[in-house]
Formats: sequence, structure tokens, C-alpha cells
Amino acid sequence: MGKEVARIVMKYQGYGKNLDETRQLYGELRGLLKGKS
Repeated sequence: MGKEVARIVMKYQGYGKNLDETRQLYGELRGLLKGKS
């Protein structure tokens, strides 16, 4: 799962450039975790 997390974080260049990108980032990370549970 680490590679997938790294890919998502790199896609948003860290925390995202603005609030909307940050929300999208955390949404994708949550979705990844829920999918792996």
C-alpha cells in the first residue's frame, strides 16, 4: 500500500496547493484505506 500512498501524495505535491486539493488528497487516502480493510 505504501507505493499507492506515495503516488497519491506526489500527485498532489505534498498537501495540495489549496484547500480543495487537500480535501481531494485525504479523500483518496481514505478511500484507499477503506478499500484495503
